[in-house]
Amino acid sequence: MKRLQVPLYAHAVGLVLVVFVDAAAAQTATSETPPSAQSLAPVVITATRSPRPLADLPMSASVVTSEQIENTPALSLDDVLRHVAGVNLPIQTGIQAHPTADNVSMRGLGGIHALVMVDGVPINDPFFGYVQWGRIPMENIDRIEIVRGGGSPLWGNYAMGGTINVITRTADHDTAIVDAGLGNYTTYRSNLFASYGVASSHRLSLDVNLAGTQGFMAVPDYARRPFDRSTTFAAQNYSLGDHFKPSADLSADFNVTHHENDQRLGTVLSTNNQQTTNYVGNLRKTFGSRSTLTATLFHGDSRFVTNNSIVTDPSLPLDQQQEHLDNVHTTPVHDTGGSIVLSHDLSSVMRNVTVGADFHWIDGSDTAAIFDSSGTTQVRTDVGSGKERFTGVFAQASFAPVDRLEILASGRLQRFEVLDGFDGNPGGSGPQPDRNYTSFDPRISVRWAQTEKVALRAAWYKSFRAPTLDNLYRGFASNGGIYYPNSQLKPETLHGGEIGLDVVDKDVRAQFTLYRTELANLITTANLDPAQLPPGFFYGGRLVNAASARAQGFEAQVDWRIASGLSSTLAYTYADSRYLSNPEDPGSVGQQLQDVPRTTASAALTYQGGKGWSLSTTARWISETAWASADHTNPGFPYQAAADPHLVVDVAGRYPIRPNIEAYLQIQNLLNRRYIVNPGPYNPPLYGTPFEALVGIRVILE
Repeated sequence: MKRLQVPLYAHAVGLVLVVFVDAAAAQTATSETPPSAQSLAPVVITATRSPRPLADLPMSASVVTSEQIENTPALSLDDVLRHVAGVNLPIQTGIQAHPTADNVSMRGLGGIHALVMVDGVPINDPFFGYVQWGRIPMENIDRIEIVRGGGSPLWGNYAMGGTINVITRTADHDTAIVDAGLGNYTTYRSNLFASYGVASSHRLSLDVNLAGTQGFMAVPDYARRPFDRSTTFAAQNYSLGDHFKPSADLSADFNVTHHENDQRLGTVLSTNNQQTTNYVGNLRKTFGSRSTLTATLFHGDSRFVTNNSIVTDPSLPLDQQQEHLDNVHTTPVHDTGGSIVLSHDLSSVMRNVTVGADFHWIDGSDTAAIFDSSGTTQVRTDVGSGKERFTGVFAQASFAPVDRLEILASGRLQRFEVLDGFDGNPGGSGPQPDRNYTSFDPRISVRWAQTEKVALRAAWYKSFRAPTLDNLYRGFASNGGIYYPNSQLKPETLHGGEIGLDVVDKDVRAQFTLYRTELANLITTANLDPAQLPPGFFYGGRLVNAASARAQGFEAQVDWRIASGLSSTLAYTYADSRYLSNPEDPGSVGQQLQDVPRTTASAALTYQGGKGWSLSTTARWISETAWASADHTNPGFPYQAAADPHLVVDVAGRYPIRPNIEAYLQIQNLLNRRYIVNPGPYNPPLYGTPFEALVGIRVILE
């Protein structure tokens, strides 16, 4: 396949977007700035666990507004986050990928090295660590807060590369919002949000979301087999919330959400089904104007079933190959957690003190039904199970020793326990001994405002990521090969820092950051010798803490309100992320980490007319991305070992038919570029999303 070649000069962004709007100039001269052209300095909570203006944070942070989400064509949230500097996601969109491959990281770390939350509650899968983006209806998002770099001191596990916190929509008055859209490939999405005040101090909310697609044929003609199909996806989300505010200084929220999705993953027999129910309670109490106490408690129950098939005889020509069912994994998980945080503002050199404690307990198992070569007779059952407990205490203090200088110091004492483990894989050793680890993760951030508009930043931090229950206990066997977990895995650790420059004006907010971090105890796969394999297996591997890596790079994000109604967002990331050592795979040393493109850039230009209509265009460039193995080879299909470099242009528009009725159009991949996003390695290569259009209507009743 011919690859797209785009020159990069010293890693500079050279994207030029042209938007033609009929009669825009005349309207711009007479119209006021639309209400949706918000201030460039919103208040965020994720960075410090207390409300802070985005403009004066001593760290690299971004906010994606609901307007920006509406102007970004996407069926799921991961395609919106691809436009944010420093966020690393698989090149293949989550709707098209196997859920266990839906990793999220930041700062060029690859794998699962970012914490994703909804209203401060983690939604990384408690067993695998991935994120099911279909759980988050985009129509129900108020904003997304992204904080880059070393988040474990405040947020604990997974936050090694940073945090992504989705803040959902709320309403203080009776309202109902209905949204429905339909596109090619039988793509659809619909959402109902309603809020009703039972009393002056009591308000109920309801959100119902349905979305899905029949999908496109992602397998190229030259690699297609008779049983290859389009990947289909259908998700349902239901949420019921209760907000109670008996007094000005006390409020409580309770929310129940249920998510289901079904996916046919590219072949007749490969299917996935997920069901998740979550319960979240939140209590907030203020003491005067300076102190706030927040307590959160959550519980989740989930069940994941994946049917995996293989090719009966891969040596046959493609048009003669057949598939059969190889294994069925069923993974039920229960997780419970909570936190309590006290924040107190001061008027001395010490401006604020925040202290808190949190816990997260996970109990999960995986049962695999393994079938014979006919795919009809079960030959054995593989089992893995265990529990994980995280308990931590943390503190943070903000100091201002001189005018325009802030020092923000935080630290967490974390205890991680692995309990009641069982390894029931072929040749497994059965019950596993309990283990525990304790770590202290600090962070120091400094911001020095040179002027009211320009500030310098610097930070140093340590972070950790614990192995998942999947890493510890879930094995995977297929077609004569077996890949073992490792119940003795230790947490991965990171230390590093960053320096940055902030430029903030009434119409511009720009951040430029250089970072450098090193990872130790990185989890990788060690190949097994024939003598280490159980009977009936011919190849395999085991997870081990054997690798180390360095991730360094440059990030830039610029939000610019060019003129009344005209705004732009530019993002650029250069990630030099390489293995420093890996005794199990020496060929990987010096190679770029998988799933981490060296260069990404995006640019968006939006015009909002005075009567409420808008037109937006977005371009995204991603360089070649290693996918297959750590040493950048492809041991499976005889195709390529990396995802193609590609440039994709999207367009979105909104038009108010009436004051309470709005029509919209969203187009992904306007130029219909074809590029490989998943080169295998043990399955055919797959194309990314082609030209896809969706039209819809939104009705607001108040």
